[in-house]
Amino acid sequence: NGGGTRQAGERVGDLVRWIGHDAVIYFGNSGGPLVNLKGEIIGINEIGLGSLGGAIPADLARYVASELIKHHSVRRSWTGLFPQPILRSGNAKSGVLVATVIKNSPADKAGLKPGDIITSFDGIKVNATAPEHIPLFNKVELGTPVGKTVEIKFIRDGKPQSTQLTTIERSKARGKDVSLPAWGITARNLTARSAIARRKKSTQGVLVTSINKTGAAASAKPALRPADFIVSFNGVKVNNIDHLKKLTAERTKNAQEKLKTIVEFERGHQLLATVVELNKQPSTSQSSAAIKAWVGIQTQVLTRDLAKMLNLKGKKGVRITQVIPNTNAAKAGLKQGDILLKIDGMVIAAEREQDANIFNTMIREYPANEKVEFDIIRNGKAIKLSCQLEPAPTPAKEFRSVTDNTLELTLRELSKAKSEEAKEDKGVYVKRVETSGWASLAGLKAGDIILSINGKDVTGLDMIEKELHDINKKELDYITLFVKRGNYTRFVEIHPIWNK
Repeated sequence: NGGGTRQAGERVGDLVRWIGHDAVIYFGNSGGPLVNLKGEIIGINEIGLGSLGGAIPADLARYVASELIKHHSVRRSWTGLFPQPILRSGNAKSGVLVATVIKNSPADKAGLKPGDIITSFDGIKVNATAPEHIPLFNKVELGTPVGKTVEIKFIRDGKPQSTQLTTIERSKARGKDVSLPAWGITARNLTARSAIARRKKSTQGVLVTSINKTGAAASAKPALRPADFIVSFNGVKVNNIDHLKKLTAERTKNAQEKLKTIVEFERGHQLLATVVELNKQPSTSQSSAAIKAWVGIQTQVLTRDLAKMLNLKGKKGVRITQVIPNTNAAKAGLKQGDILLKIDGMVIAAEREQDANIFNTMIREYPANEKVEFDIIRNGKAIKLSCQLEPAPTPAKEFRSVTDNTLELTLRELSKAKSEEAKEDKGVYVKRVETSGWASLAGLKAGDIILSINGKDVTGLDMIEKELHDINKKELDYITLFVKRGNYTRFVEIHPIWNK
């Protein structure tokens, strides 16, 4: 579940159903034929693991070769649905379970939903009762001609239904790494699929993949890091790597001193800004503070360099990098990129990175639930916004936990202070899953959010604790969880062996 060999960002097992054999594969044997006793080529040897070998089936190799000869690339269809085997505890005896449907994908537009059981794809009956059957479904789906409208038959709530969707081309899992010497980084463009994985609405921007510790990016304050996502350069939205190269060349052409450039980038859910200057030595600083009263935002210091580049020379304050969903800050209309200069008329005297704690110190001096007024610069204009403060959320490490010793997992309530968890209005957080326990073997992972158990919405920790108690008492054969993992949803079916 989720492991296996990966190439170019792809989990190979999703695309290839290997032919396993016991002929020893040495380094350099890849690409050689696997021949049966009749002298027929049945596969192309690809991988060796100890005394076992793996070969790509000959029919798949023949198809790929013909595609490369005709089109110089292998085009595959994409629908935006992610399959998994049907649940053994369910009523369906055959078919393929829909685990995730990507928003605005062909599958989404066709009305498919997680929990649907697909029985036929473009007239071909499909079935997956085990993980090793999924590549067979993927072969049918991916092998459909790009742009073809297909009929999908499925079962929902026990009733047969059908719909039609038009496939689109399946992009690469990730782009190619490119070196940008002027920045001291390597970076890559987003493909359509990697944009979805990163929850982006488009492929616009540049993903940082590595940093030269002595380069310009590492010398910025705050310094860029691998996995940061560059979105703007000196106020201009960055489309892709070629665009960033062009902007960099124009900025540095014939320049001797004025090489400082304001760069906006995303780090997780935060929208940060920094000032990049070529050949400057790196320096980084981090600080954090616990607070009593709380406002649901994260911030960075409005440094002197940053203030100057934003035409706010001489101003002090902080810049909002993230607004936590479903908080009073979000309801008040605070936004990423807002510059906070004052709280109730008091200057936020932050202008150096070591001043990062000043804003939080000012906030925690207020009683919880106090209403404050911020002086804000938004898009170059001065505005005022009022915001009701909140009691600081309990740190996740102090949350009450529930441990189920049979399934070997630990759960806690969702944290309002964490963006991914704050988005959910129900569910519980998987704090820990013991290696080789029943939950782990079923594919549950720490960090998952459990939305339902055996078809019942999880309203909180008390509810799921009661459900787990009843499950242990009844010694149910199957426990079906519907979980959210990042941007995807998935069914996890646990099949414990009870000690009777």
